[in-house]
Amino acid sequence: QPVFAGENAGIGPFGREVRAREIEVGDFIQLADEAGDYYHTLIITGFEPNDILICAHTDDALNRRLSTYNYTVTVFDKNEQPGGLVVPPYTPLPDGEKNYICGIGSLSGSGSFRGDYDWNSGENAIRTLRIKQSKDTEWSGIVGDGAARIGKISVAPGESNAGTLTLSGTAQNAVALEVEANAKINITGKWKGNVTVSSGSVLSGTGTIEGNLTLNDGAVLRANDESETPLTINGSVTSSENATVTIEIPEGKTTRRFVLITANSGLSNINFVCTNSAYSVRVTDTSVTVSRKGFSVIVR
Repeated sequence: QPVFAGENAGIGPFGREVRAREIEVGDFIQLADEAGDYYHTLIITGFEPNDILICAHTDDALNRRLSTYNYTVTVFDKNEQPGGLVVPPYTPLPDGEKNYICGIGSLSGSGSFRGDYDWNSGENAIRTLRIKQSKDTEWSGIVGDGAARIGKISVAPGESNAGTLTLSGTAQNAVALEVEANAKINITGKWKGNVTVSSGSVLSGTGTIEGNLTLNDGAVLRANDESETPLTINGSVTSSENATVTIEIPEGKTTRRFVLITANSGLSNINFVCTNSAYSVRVTDTSVTVSRKGFSVIVR
């Protein structure tokens, strides 16, 4: 038996699960895999505005950012054990609001986000989940379940690789989605909030964005491999001034003519350029159609 048990005949060290706002230097973080099995323990050494600093024996980590870990986070259903999403102490914004930012690695699985503090006492809090996506994964859960609202989700590339995050679920509340530079998002479900696509980032999908879409100069729209279902924007599409958006055609795509994206308005204000010289692009205010050159449609 352990020495401490033989010496004092009592229980050994133990811990208790706490809310994110209660964490402090010296506390532990446990990482779990997709099956919910814990495989690594980290010690909190400090905080940054958007991250938690940890130390661990593996690779002699000291003051390493939690967001640099390439682990998969599974968000469990609200009635089950929460899946380890931790929020560092808030960062005061210039206007006095609180910016609750949670940084995690690649996101996958299903379920809904669960609140870890009282939203009503958050004083106009902006709840941000920042995902550093390093591998291709799919998440089919619900964002912003009930009172545990998420105000914004920001997706960034991982430290060494930019994986594609496929969102196949439903945003129950209107949640803003920001696709940071060089990140990749594939929407196959229904997203109720506004979406912003930064320069160098990639947007694809066959789902629906119920809010507005902002395409900044240098953004990329990627066609789906074989599906002819367009990405549907129920709101309007806006862009930075004189914006050019690149259309990327996957290698091996055989569809001769397809609608890439539809919107309520705004597409005609953007300059769309296709990287595949075999295709031409036709843009109206409400749709973008891509056709293989030399292909014509005969209406009888």
